[in-house]
Amino acid sequence: MASEKVLVIKKNLLYWYNELDNILEINSPNFPKYVLSKIKLFGEFEIDYIDERKVKLISKAK
Repeated sequence: MASEKVLVIKKNLLYWYNELDNILEINSPNFPKYVLSKIKLFGEFEIDYIDERKVKLISKAK
């Protein structure tokens, strides 16, 4: 059993959260650049948890 990678971002990203599709709109021109770089390094992900204080991402199985 492979272990999952987890990335926790302590920032309110609800503005870029698409609730209908359960995705972050990371291609938005106003998306925070330093968060975008962390997410790109992390790779493909699913949102495990999101609120006004933090976002928890889990790596997708390959």
